[in-house]
Amino acid sequence: MKLSHLALVIVLSATTAFGVMKVAPQSATTPTATAKESAFQRVDKAGVLRCGYIIWAPFLAQDMATKKMSGIVFDYVEAIAQELGWKVEWTEEVGWGNYAEGLKTNRYDAMCMPVYETGLRAKFSLMTTSIYNNGLYAYGRADDARFDASMDSLNDPSVTLAFVEGDAVSTALKKNVFPRAKEMLLPQLIDQGQYLMTVGTRKADAGFASPYAINKYNEGAEAKLKLIGGQKPVSVYGNALAVQMGEYDLKFALDSAIQALLKNGAAKQIIEAYRKDGFLLPTEY
Repeated sequence: MKLSHLALVIVLSATTAFGVMKVAPQSATTPTATAKESAFQRVDKAGVLRCGYIIWAPFLAQDMATKKMSGIVFDYVEAIAQELGWKVEWTEEVGWGNYAEGLKTNRYDAMCMPVYETGLRAKFSLMTTSIYNNGLYAYGRADDARFDASMDSLNDPSVTLAFVEGDAVSTALKKNVFPRAKEMLLPQLIDQGQYLMTVGTRKADAGFASPYAINKYNEGAEAKLKLIGGQKPVSVYGNALAVQMGEYDLKFALDSAIQALLKNGAAKQIIEAYRKDGFLLPTEY
């Protein structure tokens, strides 16, 4: 190669390298997209926790005339929000099986009707620390003696059990505990009174509820209900609030508030007011 050609190659190479060096810093300073606001940032900025909820007495009840809410869930969630310096907005009534969709589409910030902690629910919503535990009991009609001997007698093809369609707990009970029984699927927005009436009116042979709910139903019902299996629950569940998957900051804030209420005695005071309903403090307390 001639010296003149070699000199030209060197000059061009240096020029190209210099151009790359000049261009690279410009691309590095290109503005990036603004980070999406987290659920915690949104709630804390507004000072309002928007709640999805289910009317399910005695946990959460609503006076139809005044629209005022009451129950252990109302008292507990209001206390959690107060601990964080927030207010509560009871935004939307939802169903057991579709509440995660409202979280995903940002219609509300948390599912404030506590849900039973199950592996299936953990796949589509992020759950907080349990706020209380309670048992789920089988019940049937008071004049039906077929199941007096054992709760196992419910697991029979001749028996129809009432379940809520799309609900994770109903799905687990049917699959794991009563696989042989027939199922009657009820709509997600059914209230507890209507659910219990399904058994009272003989549309189903048995269902699942708390002892308090059964006693409350019996106060005004002609066809009385009774527990099946004595005082033994079908299962005991932790009850937790739920937020959208990935919203860890909001979950941790709610967890901290729940732990504060458990440690300072406020949670115990709330639960004691409803002790007759069978609510229990979480075992970790």
